Amino acid sequence: MTLGVAVTRLPPLLQELLTKVQSEVAEVRRGACGEIATLRAADRLQLLEALVEMLARRADSPAFVAALELAERAPDTVQPVCEALMRIPPAAIPVRHAGNAARLPADNPLVAALLDRWENSTAPGLAPIVRQAREMRQLSGRR
Repeated sequence: MTLGVAVTRLPPLLQELLTKVQSEVAEVRRGACGEIATLRAADRLQLLEALVEMLARRADSPAFVAALELAERAPDTVQPVCEALMRIPPAAIPVRHAGNAARLPADNPLVAALLDRWENSTAPGLAPIVRQAREMRQLSGRR
């Protein structure tokens, strides 16, 4: 099934939220993340499936930040988001957004493995961003 078909099979509300959650406008994206977090788990995971498929096709897109923000708000999405990000080569991770990984729960072993992978990669600029994100999270006391 192609992505277009997967998206069109989403109910209209989920299609609308999928569009909003990928907005370049932070307020729109965050508002959509809040709405998605309150959906029934099955609906939330259906939408997340379409989002991570978009992320896998193009890591340097609004889907990257959207996935991280959603995982911050809906704990049941952390695993599929981390799994999707692990399938993306570190060199394809958008460095300008990599620091947003600090939004993910630090005490989750999947998050730690993802951040370790990025930090130990040879992708230009990725390791310092991840180290800085980890330090900032530690200084803020965020778990």
